[in-house]
Amino acid sequence: MLEIEGIDSVIDMYDFLPADICKLQNKDKVKANFLAYPGLSLEEIKFNVIHYAKPTDWIAQVNEEYLNDCVKRFYARNDQLVKACCKYNLKLVDTKCGEDRNLVLNQLFNEIVNDG
Repeated sequence: MLEIEGIDSVIDMYDFLPADICKLQNKDKVKANFLAYPGLSLEEIKFNVIHYAKPTDWIAQVNEEYLNDCVKRFYARNDQLVKACCKYNLKLVDTKCGEDRNLVLNQLFNEIVNDG
C-alpha cells in the first residue's frame, strides 16, 4: 500500500521504522509521519496508553506488570525514533499528552486529508 502513488500514510513507531522507508522502491513518493511522544515521562505515556485505549484494544486487556513493561518499551523507542527520523530526514510528530494530543492529531489529520 505504501508504494501506491498518491496515497499518504501515517506510520506509527511500532510497525514501521524510518530505516524501512529507505528500503522501498518508490521511497521518494512516500510521505511518512512518525508518531511519538519524545518529551513525555513514563507516567504521561502510561496515562496516554490507558486513557486512549478502547476496551477492546489489546493494551486495555493486559495486567499492570505487562502494561508497565510496554510503557517502558514505548519510552525507550521514542529516543530511537527521534534519532532515526533525524538521520533519514523524516517527519516526527510529537503527539504530546492530554488536550494538546487531540490538537496535534487533528492538525495532522487535516494536513493529510488536504494534501492528498
